[in-house]
Amino acid sequence: MATILTMHLPSDDEADSDYSASGPSSEDEREVKKSKRQLKREIHLEEQRQKLKHKVDNIFGDMIKESDMMYRHKQTTKPTDFMLQFHRRDYTGAGCRNGKLHELDRFMALCSSRIFDEEQTLNIREFKQQCRNTSDSENLGLIHEAVRTSDNIEPTTIAKAYNFAGKTYTIKERVDKTSRRYKQHMKGQRQAVGGSLSFIDDIVSELDSVPKLSAIKKSEADWNQYKEDNRIDALQQNHKFLKEQDFLHRVAWKEHDNYLHVRGQ
Repeated sequence: MATILTMHLPSDDEADSDYSASGPSSEDEREVKKSKRQLKREIHLEEQRQKLKHKVDNIFGDMIKESDMMYRHKQTTKPTDFMLQFHRRDYTGAGCRNGKLHELDRFMALCSSRIFDEEQTLNIREFKQQCRNTSDSENLGLIHEAVRTSDNIEPTTIAKAYNFAGKTYTIKERVDKTSRRYKQHMKGQRQAVGGSLSFIDDIVSELDSVPKLSAIKKSEADWNQYKEDNRIDALQQNHKFLKEQDFLHRVAWKEHDNYLHVRGQ
């Protein structure tokens, strides 16, 4: 039986050398805590990214829907409309199509409004001849003559009384015979009685109020009368003709001078 005297107890040095720390050290704890915090941070960032991505997807989807609704043309015809059959393609047949002339002709007939199977040709020369030989050839001749002589119609002069500054002035105006002003003047002339009863026209004209004339219109009428008396328009036309002739002479002389210069080289 062992007693306390016979027991073998290790020394303090041996006990210290055999001791090993079973608990974690402070450095390991810090590393573990740091890794946990980093993991939580990454999880939080990933959740924020997913939320942001979901929000962007929703906004982009709303933009696509809004653009589709904004730029979508409103359908005015029903899918069962009879006229839509002319816009549909012909899917009959398989393989290579339109490889032959009659197949191409059939395809062109489907895509056009042709109603005749045979080829319809138009001879331009015969068509022009038919257009010239019309039953209204005489009327066309009169129309061509009227168009040719329309530029040579000279303006005519009409006179009308105006009231200006308490006095009555007769203003002469040069108007075209095809103008509305000339037609109104001729209509008033035809309505006059004339003949032995011309005094009635004078009485009617006195009863009618004489239209007033503004200062600008009066100055314009005086200037037109001055130009007509002194033939200023004719002088301007002659001067314009002389200037054009002088320009043509100078151009011809310049061309001749250039020709001589080229020959001299």
